[in-house]
Amino acid sequence: MNTTLSRAQLDILALLDRDLKNEDILEIKRRIVKYLAEKADKQIDQFWKENDVSDQTMDDWLNQPS
Repeated sequence: MNTTLSRAQLDILALLDRDLKNEDILEIKRRIVKYLAEKADKQIDQFWKENDVSDQTMDDWLNQPS
């Protein structure tokens, strides 16, 4: 297990190096999760467009035998 912090982790720790209320911490978490979800959604949309994926393609993939 790697115990070294990444640059991003260190930056986030520096931003949070102050006395924050629980509600502020929860809001920060919500915003990070929302950002990552939006980013993933854009990447999925791009994959669908680049690979000509349709709803039918997804149904076909889901119904393939394992």
